[in-house]
Amino acid sequence: MKKIKISILLLIGLASGTYLYHANEIKAHDESSKAVEEMTVSNEKKSAKKSASLLTDEYPRDENGDIPLDYKESGEVDTTNIPASQIKDIRNDADLQAAFKDPQIMVFNIVEDFAITESTGEGNYVSSSASWNPTGNRTIIIEGNNHEVDFRGRAFRTSNGAWNITLQNLKMYSRHYYGVVTTRFATAANQRLSTITYHNIDHIGSQLLRADDTPVKFSGNVSTNLVESYVSPFGGASFSTQTFGTQQNLEIGNAVVLAGTTLNLIAGNVGSTDIKAGGTLEISPNANVTIDNTDSTGTTAGELAEALLISGNLDMKEQSKLLVKTVRPYSAIHLASAGSFLKIARKAKLDIQALSNAQNDGATRNVIRLGTSAILSVDEEGMLSVSSTGTGAGAGSIIYADNSATFTVAKKGIFSVESDGTGSKSLVRMGTNAKFQFSDAEQVDMKFIGTPNAASSLIEMSGSAGYFDVDVQRVKQWDRGNIGVDPDRDWTPMFGMRLPYNNRVVTNANIQARSTAATIRTDFINYFNTGASKGAIPGAQRILFEYIPDVNVSIDSTSNDLITDVNSTTVKGVTNPDAYVRITYTPPANGKEVTIEQNVPSPVETTPGEPLDDQTSPFTVKAVGGVGGVAATYTYTLPNDQHFEAGGEIKVYSFKEGKDDTATQIVLDKTPPAGDPTEYHVGLGDTVPTPDKFVGNPSDTNPAKPIFGYEFAEENSEADIAEMMNKQGEYDVYVYLLDEAVDALGNKTPNKTKIKGKLIVHDAANSVNGHDIEIGTDTLPTMTEAELKDYILKNSEASSQKIVDGIFTDLTDKIQISNLGGLTPNSTAGPYQVTLTVSKADSGLTEDIQKVITVNVVNRFADITVEFVDETGKALHTPIPVQGTIGTTIDLTKEQVIIGAIDNVLAQHYLLDKRPENETQLLIPVNGTTVQYTFKGMLFIESSPETLDFGVKNVGIFATKVEKATFDAPLIIWDNRAILDQWTLTAKLESPLTSQVDANKILPDAIRYKVSEKDTVTLSKDTAQPVTVHQHKSAGQYNISDEWERGDSGFQLDIPAGGIRRLGEYQATILWQLQRTP
Repeated sequence: MKKIKISILLLIGLASGTYLYHANEIKAHDESSKAVEEMTVSNEKKSAKKSASLLTDEYPRDENGDIPLDYKESGEVDTTNIPASQIKDIRNDADLQAAFKDPQIMVFNIVEDFAITESTGEGNYVSSSASWNPTGNRTIIIEGNNHEVDFRGRAFRTSNGAWNITLQNLKMYSRHYYGVVTTRFATAANQRLSTITYHNIDHIGSQLLRADDTPVKFSGNVSTNLVESYVSPFGGASFSTQTFGTQQNLEIGNAVVLAGTTLNLIAGNVGSTDIKAGGTLEISPNANVTIDNTDSTGTTAGELAEALLISGNLDMKEQSKLLVKTVRPYSAIHLASAGSFLKIARKAKLDIQALSNAQNDGATRNVIRLGTSAILSVDEEGMLSVSSTGTGAGAGSIIYADNSATFTVAKKGIFSVESDGTGSKSLVRMGTNAKFQFSDAEQVDMKFIGTPNAASSLIEMSGSAGYFDVDVQRVKQWDRGNIGVDPDRDWTPMFGMRLPYNNRVVTNANIQARSTAATIRTDFINYFNTGASKGAIPGAQRILFEYIPDVNVSIDSTSNDLITDVNSTTVKGVTNPDAYVRITYTPPANGKEVTIEQNVPSPVETTPGEPLDDQTSPFTVKAVGGVGGVAATYTYTLPNDQHFEAGGEIKVYSFKEGKDDTATQIVLDKTPPAGDPTEYHVGLGDTVPTPDKFVGNPSDTNPAKPIFGYEFAEENSEADIAEMMNKQGEYDVYVYLLDEAVDALGNKTPNKTKIKGKLIVHDAANSVNGHDIEIGTDTLPTMTEAELKDYILKNSEASSQKIVDGIFTDLTDKIQISNLGGLTPNSTAGPYQVTLTVSKADSGLTEDIQKVITVNVVNRFADITVEFVDETGKALHTPIPVQGTIGTTIDLTKEQVIIGAIDNVLAQHYLLDKRPENETQLLIPVNGTTVQYTFKGMLFIESSPETLDFGVKNVGIFATKVEKATFDAPLIIWDNRAILDQWTLTAKLESPLTSQVDANKILPDAIRYKVSEKDTVTLSKDTAQPVTVHQHKSAGQYNISDEWERGDSGFQLDIPAGGIRRLGEYQATILWQLQRTP
């Protein structure tokens, strides 16, 4: 089983009918809502997909532009992925009928050889026992698996709906005149929707198919042999094909022979192939088609007389081949309809071998017959070869072109025609207004085999005004009777030939032609002939036009306008050896003409009075060198220091043997533009300037006056410029100045010049600038108002500018002080807002430019404030200002007022604890300063009695006690410390109460101190006794002796009875001690 690939397209609601067709029995059954699967055609070689059109021309190409010789296309369908439910094995006629009846079946998988059984009435080509009910238009693949099937007289025909039918890998026999399958009886619309494909089919018997409007494809190896009868391999019986005399191999509309396909169309005594009007048979690349009508020499015309009747078109694609062989007395090819064409594409080959066509001219008789306005064309490197032999006395032209038909052979195309016979005829006959034309053909060869009739002609043009044009060929002519290899005349080169005819006779007197030598030209005009002998001009046996090698020229130098480059003055390149070269120059608009010398005579000789043209005018130089197939070279340098300009066009024309070539080149712009660097001023935050702002006076040598381009150079991007715009300063900015130069292909390749400009960023684009200043009270009163203004402008460094379009204009000399803000020479210290102004009248701007600065009037004298404080910062004296000049020093120790203040504080029982730093050299700052003398408060016994007197007491045997003593001064405790914490006063006998008469008599425990009502201590020499513990509530005095007066405390005398041993005065010394206690 072969492999095919299927895609499925569901079409709903299509009314359809299918028919199994016998010779005279039709059974029809309508079905609806069936699936139609579209086949995907695979290629044996990966290739470009073909479009739906049969005339596509998209093929793979090798590096030489040729289609690979092994390129093939295939119409075979891969059935591998088709579900088994859609495949039916076919072993016999019954299986075949069942498959047609089942609309689900796509693949008719033939697994055995078999034949369709017919009843005894075989002559009727029917099967009367058949009761088929085929249904469902769909895709059908009849997979032969290389089996044989004899379909006998049965044909499968479609009616409504689209059918996609493929027959592949099958050998088949049939006797029905429409073949095994046909869409003949469907509507034209349904025919166009359907397709029929033959792949690897070997067919014997009747006509293969008729498909007027259904596209048909041939793939692989397809052969169909149309015979009057065949012997069936099943039983060996012979079966006659139905109405053989009215059949042909193919009746087709649009058909394509896929690339790489071999198609053999073999027919007996009938025509082979009929391409219907409006249809096209396309023979794809590498396809090989043979039409063989050589099995019979009969003269039966049948339905189709010609071997190939083209009422539509025959399109032979590149590298395709068609061989037409016939022994019938009818046309091998007949283009029957007006406008029908037969196109032999590049490297395609059409070979016609006609035998025994001894007929006269007739619509179906000439070997090739071109109907009215039909077209036969041989493209570049294509070939048309026509051989007609065994013609006897037949007078029919081998190629006959009716009125207005066209027969052309393109450059390097090949056309040959030959014939024998004794009849009076022409090999090529062109009707009225028909055209036979070729130029630069590889070969056009027309010859008689043997001795022709004396009146015969190689070419015939109807009427007296016929002609054909030939250009650039080598022309060889054999005189009548010369059948050898060497010609009688060899004219080369010949070009510009117009060959006039009067039927078969060349009108030599009116021939137009050129050559490189007048003798060659004259000889050609005098002796060129394709017909019978006339006077001194022999008749023609053969005429051969051969190809003259092309002339090619190139400009290898790249012309430009850079005067230091040799290519601004010199043109050089390569061309054919011994070619003549003319160089011309067209300056650009506004450019200068240059002089190019044309001193080399043309090799083409002219007749007197003949006007000069490209071929006959003088040339610039002649190419030199080029031996052994190597191209020759040419070189030319402009004289007199001339140069090409950008945009000018250089044209090099090369000529040799009637052929020419032209190369042109536009002079490139290779000269960089020039420009001046400029400064561009902006204000902070302004828009980033474009790069053109940094270039002035751009210029270029190109006369076209280009529109210049500008771009930032690699040193600084636009982002870098934007960053510069945020900070005041001057910056180098690099930009490129570009012209509009292009390369040889027209791609933009501008020349660049790097220019270093400068970007200057100011605080503002339009501004008055100045800074705040000071003026001292020592200076201001000495000024006038005018002097004050001058002082402000100078010392504030006032300046002003405007920036318009990047141009900086200094307006400093236009600054005026429009408002002093209240400042006068008599102003006191303080800030004053002064307005600096450039008026719009002075600046040319639309508004005034202003700047407000602060003028600070500062006092040049400052005070040193001297403070007197305790350790907590409490003022102990009124602060004293000491004035001095700012910046000088002062010695506080010499200031009497300070000395007096210190003494005053000291008098308040304070101790000087800390003096100001640099007391003797204290700097006076601008704003003055404050310094301090720091004092500490004192805790001390401010006053104490010198004496305590207990008075005079009489003593006896009893004890003596005195509760209160008198004193000469109060006992006062002073405390002005910053922190008034608790203190304790103690008393101690430094010496006990001692007799003043007898020092040995003492009263040691007599003196006591009443601390409180409950506590009395005895003073002793050894221990200090606390007598008062107290805490000041405020700084100042605390009088302990006030308590003595009240009896709350105090000294007492207590002498026990008998304690006094001697009367008299006693004295004691008491030591007071005062201390801070926790």
